[in-house]
Amino acid sequence: MKKSFFFLLLLLAIRSQAQDAHFTQLDKTISYLNPAMTGNFDGFAKITAQHRSQWINTGTAFTTSYMMGEMNFGKKKRGIKSYAGLGAYFLNDIAGASKIGLRTGGISASGNVPLSVNQWISGGINLSFNQRVIDLSNVTFLSQWDGTTLNPNQNSGENLNYSNDLYPDAGMGMAFNFQESSDAAFNSKNFKFQAGISFQHLNRPKMNFTSLEQDRLAIKTLIHAHSSFGVTSVSNVELTVAQFFQGPHKETLIGTFLKTKLKEASHFTSLVSAQYMTIGTYFRTTMDFCPYFALDLGPFRMGIAYDFNFRNVTRNSYRHSYEIQLAYLFSKWNTLKF
Repeated sequence: MKKSFFFLLLLLAIRSQAQDAHFTQLDKTISYLNPAMTGNFDGFAKITAQHRSQWINTGTAFTTSYMMGEMNFGKKKRGIKSYAGLGAYFLNDIAGASKIGLRTGGISASGNVPLSVNQWISGGINLSFNQRVIDLSNVTFLSQWDGTTLNPNQNSGENLNYSNDLYPDAGMGMAFNFQESSDAAFNSKNFKFQAGISFQHLNRPKMNFTSLEQDRLAIKTLIHAHSSFGVTSVSNVELTVAQFFQGPHKETLIGTFLKTKLKEASHFTSLVSAQYMTIGTYFRTTMDFCPYFALDLGPFRMGIAYDFNFRNVTRNSYRHSYEIQLAYLFSKWNTLKF
């Protein structure tokens, strides 16, 4: 009975992990979610790191760490010319004392074709190798009760031979971009818009730790849009929305932000960059309210979001999460010369 109960708990844990790790600041990791956005930024190369810690008051760690490096080839600051993007990423998602989780390493590539000076379309693919992992060395069972305490050195009688499964995965995406051609950082003519759709887990990989568990990862569809428009000479408003579908699950994320210029870039040297501050909030349909704050200090960006879950007020203290993002942008036009 105890073995059956433990296996049931493990099965539920595996199924809960059958949905992807996700971030609140998804618009800052959009090239991971939609490969068509790889290399789609103002600059030459970018390094992004993100860390999320969920349910921080439970005493059990649920953490997700992500890093990506990406660059573009042939992109010009002005002019109509096709260009390509290439990136590599790593993700480590670990949950609970059993360390059940996912390790992912992959590459993404995009092609971008202009429609006009201000508009272009892009398509992309990503390929990755993923490993589902589990470590039960720190898990104890009722059968290890020695009459006084739980003794981890006592034989539990459980079959703990679970394999760490390795599998390939693939995804694809498309996007449309519009950017008003304006030299000013903020004004009424500064308008940007992008929208896209992506499909992950096209090969529907199996999710198995044992021969009895043959669950398949559901295809994930993402529809996303992001826009920004200037309201004054020193500020603009940014809006983002994303809709996820994965198997029977769906989720909507909406964000609204105010970005303010703190320091003007130098008109005489490329060594002094503009600096910005962004404040706002994300809202998730799972009843998460997520205040957000970010600083852009020249090529360096730091952003933090803190999630408050209000689905169950009586347990609200157990539903807090925080997420930190760091990014560094290499600009082809000032930082690097190629």
